[in-house]
Amino acid sequence: MRTRWVGALILVATLVASDASAECNDTAAACDLKAGTALLKSDPKEAAKKLRASYDADPQTSTLALYAHALNLDKRFVASAKVWRRVHTRLDSELVTARAKLRNTRLDGNQTSIDRVVASISSLERQLAVADRQIASLKQQTARVTLEFAGGAPPDGLQVSQPDEGEIKNPFDDKILVTPGKDVLIVTYPDGKTVTLDIAIAAGGEQTVIVPAQEVAIEKPAPPPRAVPEPESEEEESSPAARGHTKRWIGLGFLGGAAVSFGTALVFQLRSNTAWDEALANGCSDNGDCDARGAALAQTSQDRANIALGATIAGSAFVATGVVFLLLDRRDGKTSSSTARIDVVPRNGGGMAAVLTGRF
Repeated sequence: MRTRWVGALILVATLVASDASAECNDTAAACDLKAGTALLKSDPKEAAKKLRASYDADPQTSTLALYAHALNLDKRFVASAKVWRRVHTRLDSELVTARAKLRNTRLDGNQTSIDRVVASISSLERQLAVADRQIASLKQQTARVTLEFAGGAPPDGLQVSQPDEGEIKNPFDDKILVTPGKDVLIVTYPDGKTVTLDIAIAAGGEQTVIVPAQEVAIEKPAPPPRAVPEPESEEEESSPAARGHTKRWIGLGFLGGAAVSFGTALVFQLRSNTAWDEALANGCSDNGDCDARGAALAQTSQDRANIALGATIAGSAFVATGVVFLLLDRRDGKTSSSTARIDVVPRNGGGMAAVLTGRF
């Protein structure tokens, strides 16, 4: 949205850069400002690069506002909204300084200086109002995400970033601006592993996203050393009894996984109950009628309850699988191998006889 303040900035910079094709003899910041302003309508992407370079070399609030305007023209609404917030912060700080200067100037009694400071304050207040309107307008062209960590408090060293914006500061404390429709957030765990979160929210919407806890391999305790008898034959070495202990440890591993799943289910169920209590306290009734704030809390409660249900189902499956492996181990332990042989020997008094010999 065009505003008189932004329009005035563009007009002044355009007049200064009236001959953009000529060689620039000013400082690098001034040259980039001229080039960026001249490119605003024809190539806003390149204009944003030039204006950013000018601001980095000479950080002026007016240049930052032009940079935010270029990002808006380039339809990079998330980046534009973030820069307009920075403009708002700088203007607010400058306004506080100007008001303090006005108090000191009035003590001096110089009316000309007083009028000059009053005019500066009026200009800053108008610019601040422009920044407010820009931020409000971009709110309808962006979406917001609130992050929650599945394991409770996020670990130290965990980072969240956006592909075009880089690392996000305090991702679990503040709402994150994202592009409506489809966007991604990249989570980097302390050990360097990453996971990509797909975000799909309508323009102007808000959503709570759960950052999954990193899966940690559970180390099984090593079995105590035991004496292994010498096998009597190759058939005995490959018998089911000799292989039964492997199934026992597999079964115990599944039971350990079940314990972790049930623990996770308990944590998320408690967090779901807490979110529902907050929803009831913020506009939701027992029959499910909610206002906007209550609806967001109710959705958070439902999401956590779904995770708890999934963890419970997984735990039950682990228990069943573990019991099956333990039963197979017990069955194999009771099975003993046997060997038999039939020999034909001569009988006393003549004739032949078949004799069955072996170990049973």
